Amino acid sequence: ASAVVERMGRVVQRLQAENAALQKKTVSNVEHVRLTKEAKAHKARAAALQIELDAAAAKAAAARSEIERAGKYCRERDEARRALKAEEARSEALGQRLSDEAQARAAAE
Repeated sequence: ASAVVERMGRVVQRLQAENAALQKKTVSNVEHVRLTKEAKAHKARAAALQIELDAAAAKAAAARSEIERAGKYCRERDEARRALKAEEARSEALGQRLSDEAQARAAAE
């Protein structure tokens, strides 16, 4: 009878150890589910951030393009100002020449 009790005791111990292992596994399954949900939320956040990043990159590209156009317009404006100054100088020289010639005619008459 004592041998039977010992065997039953060992069976009970084995079953208790198996029960404890299963309980640990259950906790780890709960943890796995929690981590899976967190990972899914992080992936969704990463996707949303990627969309924002792509939009910001497109805005930056548009801004760079606008800057290039503005630079071109500034260069064209500067060229036009130089051309205008040169034209004003020619005009002034022609006006002076006409004035000098008018004075010379008046003196000759």
